[in-house]
Amino acid sequence: MTNETDEGRPAARPDDERRRRGGRAAPPDGWGIVTGYEDAFGAWTDVPSTIRDRLVEAMGGDPTAPGPPEGDEVLVIRVGEMPEVPDAVEILLEDGSVMPLDGVRLPADLPMGYHDLVLEGAGATRRLIVSPGVAKLPDPSITWGWAVQVYALWSEQSWGIGDLADLRELADWSPSVGAKTLLINPLDAVSPTVPRGTSPYYPTSRRFLDPIYLRIEEVPGAEHVDELPTLAARARPKRSGEMIDRDAIYAAKLAALERIWQEVPGAGREPGFTSETQDDQARHAFAVFSTIAEEYGPRWRDWPRELSHPGNAEVAAFAEEHADRVRFHTWLQWLCDEQLARAAEPIA
Repeated sequence: MTNETDEGRPAARPDDERRRRGGRAAPPDGWGIVTGYEDAFGAWTDVPSTIRDRLVEAMGGDPTAPGPPEGDEVLVIRVGEMPEVPDAVEILLEDGSVMPLDGVRLPADLPMGYHDLVLEGAGATRRLIVSPGVAKLPDPSITWGWAVQVYALWSEQSWGIGDLADLRELADWSPSVGAKTLLINPLDAVSPTVPRGTSPYYPTSRRFLDPIYLRIEEVPGAEHVDELPTLAARARPKRSGEMIDRDAIYAAKLAALERIWQEVPGAGREPGFTSETQDDQARHAFAVFSTIAEEYGPRWRDWPRELSHPGNAEVAAFAEEHADRVRFHTWLQWLCDEQLARAAEPIA
């Protein structure tokens, strides 16, 4: 079983407790910069003075000064307001043009945006923000939607964990009750090894997806694999109320996908799985990573040193030697993209 609470969150670990103790910080200096802080593990860190000085310089300030000069505060007004600015001589508008000032009041026809008041004397400036005052939605109707943890959205058809077909079914039904948005948990890929990562916030990649969310029956060629009902039974909970067993689910789904890949003649030759998809460098690199992880474990630091960098000749040789498995992992990512796109269609 995965190390989760009943709500699907990972159970607390010792390092989680240390993170909760963090959060203290030194008072900000005159520039609003915090000079020291306690990190997530409770260790205190002082911000180097060189970093602090570079931040002040990036704001256009003098690092030797205790803070911004008097009068440097931002002036925020609404469209049509005409406050007095006796120390200003002209306005440098956001589009780069210059508007002279006649008198001490701002003109009523100032456009919205971020402008600068050029001050009399040294030519210093003061930021001027002209706000619309009210932010109006382009559509006055109220929109609402669901916040969904996909892994908890499982149905009688899914294999013990919510999948992309379950998400599509929810998206298809939602407009009938007025829901127009879906906010979902990250579906990011974790290492293709067991034990599986339980938290969606500690992925191996934030660019690629976790195949555990695939609906196996919708994979092209799945109908030709006789073992699918047996594999699905292994993944599904034996009784109501069981927690999600990611290890068992992934093992069953991976076995099903491998059978489709090996036994169905058309697998990996679908019309959408083009040479362009296979030649995508980032997708290929992730597929190689996944193949190496299956061989040597999830921690790349534990791999043979020659395989620790994607640019090494040994990595290219490994990928060539395991070309079918690399292509298999590329195919899994294509399947994820296809099913996620179909899940988004009803509510897009």
